[in-house]
Amino acid sequence: MPGPKGLTARHVGELACELEALLGGASVQAVQAHPPRDLFLICVPGTQATPGVPRTAATESDGRILRLRFSAEPGLARFHLQLGRIQRHKGPVSPFFQRVERAWTGARDLHLAQVGDDRILRVTARGESAPVELVLELTGRQPNLLFLEGQRIAARLIEPRSKSHALERLGVGADYAAPAGGSPQRALPWPSPCRAPRSRRATSPTEHRSHGSSR
Repeated sequence: MPGPKGLTARHVGELACELEALLGGASVQAVQAHPPRDLFLICVPGTQATPGVPRTAATESDGRILRLRFSAEPGLARFHLQLGRIQRHKGPVSPFFQRVERAWTGARDLHLAQVGDDRILRVTARGESAPVELVLELTGRQPNLLFLEGQRIAARLIEPRSKSHALERLGVGADYAAPAGGSPQRALPWPSPCRAPRSRRATSPTEHRSHGSSR
C-alpha cells in the first residue's frame, strides 16, 4: 500500500481496471453513508443481478454482495472493495449523501475508469430516470467526491477552502473540469483504457476489512 500521500496515478489506473473487471455491469442494491467522508455502494455483479428483483434477492450469505468504498479522507483518500459487513451509520447525514442515495439506489450497469492519467476515478451507471455519475478526486491537498448530472456538478461532499482555486472549479452548477495547472476551463478527459496488467500489481481491490455488523 502506498505511503501517507495515498494512491499514485499508476495505482489509481491499475485498481480501477481490477475493480472494473469485478464490477463492470453491476447493479447498486443500496447506498450507505459513513460520515463525514466515506460512502459505500452495495453492489451485485451484473451477471447475477436481475432487473425488477427485490433488494432482498441478494443476501450476505450467498456471496453476491460486493461493497465498493470511496473515502475522501485527507492523507487516506482511496477506493476499494470492503471485506466483511459494515456497521451502519446512525443519525442524520448531509444533503450530499441523501442525494447520492436517491439517485444511485437501484442503478444498473455500473462502470469504473481512471480519468486521463490522473489520480481521479469516474464511476457511472444507469439510474432509474437518468444516467448517474460520481467523480472521486484524489489530487491536491483536499480530496473530494462529486455527484454529477451530465457534465454539471450537482453536489460535492467537501466544501473547498475559501479563496482556493477549487472553490471556483468545483462550484455547484458548474461544468466539471479536472485539475489542469490552474485552468478551470479544461473539459473532462476521456477515461483511460485499461492496459495489460503489469507483472507486479499495485494493491488488491479487496485489501481492507471492517468490523461490526450491518443491516
